[in-house]
Amino acid sequence: MRTCIVLRGENFRTHRGVTSALSYIANWKKTIFDVIDCDVAFITYPSIILDELIEKLAPVYVRVEGYNSQETNANAAINWISQNKHNYDRFVLLRFDIMYRKKITDWPQWNSNGITLVNRDVHYPTMRFYADIVFVIDKEWVDQFRDAFVAHGKEKCCLHHIGKYLEEMDAPLLLMYQDYYHMTNHPLHSLCPTEPEPDPDQDYPGEKVLDVSQWN
Repeated sequence: MRTCIVLRGENFRTHRGVTSALSYIANWKKTIFDVIDCDVAFITYPSIILDELIEKLAPVYVRVEGYNSQETNANAAINWISQNKHNYDRFVLLRFDIMYRKKITDWPQWNSNGITLVNRDVHYPTMRFYADIVFVIDKEWVDQFRDAFVAHGKEKCCLHHIGKYLEEMDAPLLLMYQDYYHMTNHPLHSLCPTEPEPDPDQDYPGEKVLDVSQWN
């Protein structure tokens, strides 16, 4: 399976602590780049670390624009995915400020086909938000993913509403986790730099905000 990892957003930040993607490469290699054969693409902003980041990860495509909104950056990433849907079997849309607790082949739903999101956001019961951390899109469903994002643009709520529109489309919407979690203390990922570097060799159950079995 030919896979492209598409990294979006800010690769370096100084507000709320220094967030540098260079610090996360070791984790990415252990959980992604040394696990599967894949290309990587950057949809990002200028920074003091960008040249070194490009040198270390050798992306096949780099788009660099002055800082704007998450919506504009995500739109550029999704457009690139759409333009390259015949070149890859699967796209994995990720953020630059996240590390992972599991190897990518151990991610729930990795062996399924469709559009995979991590879980419903804690605000789902009232706002139908989904987590915006990871999107796994198989090539057969790129158009539906793009359509959901276009629909989401009417909401002006960044990537959280994509799942809402996928619910209404003829596309397989898959969730890695059925229960509700905050971004922190999550079983799949660690939010940098607010959480310590995860150990992918140790299972981490995460902390549920809401158990779906109790919700029902």
